[in-house]
Amino acid sequence: MHEFLHFDGKIFLTLKLLVTKPGELTLDYLRGRRARYVSPVRLYLAISVVYFALMAVAPAPNARFEVTADDIRTPEQREAIERVQERMREFRAEFPHQMPRVLFVLMPLFALTTWTFYRSRQPYYIPHLYYSIHLHSFAFLVLASGRLLAFGGRLANALGDLLILAIFAYHYVALRRAFGGTGKEVAWKGTATLLLYLLLIVAVFTILLIIWVRWVAGTDLHAP
Repeated sequence: MHEFLHFDGKIFLTLKLLVTKPGELTLDYLRGRRARYVSPVRLYLAISVVYFALMAVAPAPNARFEVTADDIRTPEQREAIERVQERMREFRAEFPHQMPRVLFVLMPLFALTTWTFYRSRQPYYIPHLYYSIHLHSFAFLVLASGRLLAFGGRLANALGDLLILAIFAYHYVALRRAFGGTGKEVAWKGTATLLLYLLLIVAVFTILLIIWVRWVAGTDLHAP
């Protein structure tokens, strides 16, 4: 509330530059023009709050986990399956809320990947961390917009899903503006950083899924 209603309007100026000129916000920070903008971490947290708020009220996905009556042979099984179903509903509801937290922890690692490929152009790590936070802020702004479109029905919801592609396009444009390089160089380095980061995300969420499966396996579900 403070960021969005503060009288100097820094958040709106920051968002405008973040969206309209990929990478320029990072460059302005590197040039020392920081007073006019919201700090990278506060920007990320402000957008995360909006994302969380929309996730709390947006229509839930239609994915379901159901067991037919033929699969249940004893009252104990029914009770155990109901507990499993409840835990799965809790996991499905909690998963989107955990994603921003996990990515917040992973942002420094993403910065490390861009530093690896662009250290000859920008040898210091902090500029890469700025870039990482700004990119993640844009990503969650897109995801928040997608959740907002979920109120408009199936067509609008599908459009919200397509918006995710904007994150990838933004990454390439922002990379070139922030760190330079030819189009060919940006293409392969941008793709490499994305692939490495996506592999890291998959690995982390796979670990979380394994932990969750073990948690669910702790229920008293006895097969005949």
